[in-house]
Amino acid sequence: MSYPLFIPPEKFFSTKNFDWSLKDAKEYFNWFMSVKDERSARYLEYLSIERGALNIEVLCERIYETLNNEEFSFKDDGGVLRLTNAGYAFAADTSIVLSDYIINKYKGEVYWDVVKKPKSDISYHLPALFGFKKLPYVELMRASVSNYVTLWRGKENSNIWKRMVDLDHLF
Repeated sequence: MSYPLFIPPEKFFSTKNFDWSLKDAKEYFNWFMSVKDERSARYLEYLSIERGALNIEVLCERIYETLNNEEFSFKDDGGVLRLTNAGYAFAADTSIVLSDYIINKYKGEVYWDVVKKPKSDISYHLPALFGFKKLPYVELMRASVSNYVTLWRGKENSNIWKRMVDLDHLF
């Protein structure tokens, strides 16, 4: 089974999130919210994990085991590991599953919304998690991609994702 790519509506292909209007950001957010549950379900199915029985340690190990699958990564001519399009989709879906895990873990405190300020922020106009006392928001999609690179360089182990969901220090 090939992994489904993460493809937003075509309208968002030619512009960066910094250039979107608030209306565009809300449209992207609504699209994202409409696909995230299905993407999460497919992701967990791909990893052979039941949604209701999500164990973070098992999830971390399955992510780690899947990381070097040729569908998701390859070595370029310089020997550097790179993500394929499916690899970026897998990383995006990792962030969705972990974000929903965080929402469930901190029930009633954490929720999805759009980053509206500051405009200079890398996550401006993107979906993120809000409700933290010590940080305005947490956006895991870019962090998820970064975690793959960190693992490839041998600087971390599978527990990197477990630490992403332990956010007690932000309350």
